[in-house]
Amino acid sequence: MSRIFDALRRSEEERKPGEESMMPAAMTNPPVPPPATHAELPDLVDHVAASAPPVDERLAELVRAARNSTHLPDFDVEQFTGQAPLAMEVPAPIASAVEAQVDLSKFQTVPLSAVASPQLVALSSERGLGAEKFRVLGARLSNIRLGKTLGVLQVTSSVVGEGKTLTSVNLAMTLAKRFDQKVLLAEGDLRKPAVCRMLGMTDKPGIGEWWEQPEKPISDYILRIGETGMCLLPAGDVSHPASVLQSPRIAELLASLRKQFDWIIIDTPPLLPMADSNLWSRLSDGTLLVVRKGTVSRTALKKAVESLDNPKLIGIVLNDASDYDRVNYYDQYYTPRGDKLAQEAAAK
Repeated sequence: MSRIFDALRRSEEERKPGEESMMPAAMTNPPVPPPATHAELPDLVDHVAASAPPVDERLAELVRAARNSTHLPDFDVEQFTGQAPLAMEVPAPIASAVEAQVDLSKFQTVPLSAVASPQLVALSSERGLGAEKFRVLGARLSNIRLGKTLGVLQVTSSVVGEGKTLTSVNLAMTLAKRFDQKVLLAEGDLRKPAVCRMLGMTDKPGIGEWWEQPEKPISDYILRIGETGMCLLPAGDVSHPASVLQSPRIAELLASLRKQFDWIIIDTPPLLPMADSNLWSRLSDGTLLVVRKGTVSRTALKKAVESLDNPKLIGIVLNDASDYDRVNYYDQYYTPRGDKLAQEAAAK
């Protein structure tokens, strides 16, 4: 057949003017087909409905609808599968942090060697029992926020002297170093900030200076601790803490920062007697309450919790609750059996 068409083409090319063409008219001037419409779709619906299982009957209904409309109708997945579709959600703080992770290299870096306090077990004794407890706390907090929004965490206590600042710093460093998270630790105690001094630094400018100079970005006041993923936002010099905390600017600031960090941990004042922690609670996703054994009475603890207008208590950290040796915990636990020299060294 192809040879016949080749011969016809050659004769058409060699045809002299005036001679009648041997090519059929349909091949020399092919008709232009009209544009197809939904009404001219092949009628395969009956064939599908007659020869296919019930699921294809529903597919056939969609085909019928397609011939009469330019849009397919909405349909429910349940009618095909017999069960509701599986929903998979990502917690908001994690998703937002992934979308716009901050570049830590743009912040001023504080050498890690300046952080030499023995109380910071997340740095000074990573193999100790205290550091292990903070790793457990970090794991539990990470599990909690799989089911709820938990990106901004307030750490507070009932009264002074319960170790809330110590807990805040160790937790932030643990999440940054052991969980590879980008963590912002904020000095939320605008009256008596203590985080800078615990990290071996003098008081640095921070929230107070940002408040007085709104034209400056907050990134000018954020410090990076060594080469870790932990950053610090100092309190700075604040003249009227209550006015700052009640301002919409602070809420907008946290909303912006939570998109850049995996965690924001705020070390806030004790619940009694000031109202600052109550104001921070409204801006946080959850509150972690630190209770030191033998420091606070049950009455004061109950009164402190009741003072929160919007309680978001997610857990209590019992501080100073054990006399175990925090330094050689791992050495004792992981010493191979029969290694007497290592056991003696661990005992010392």
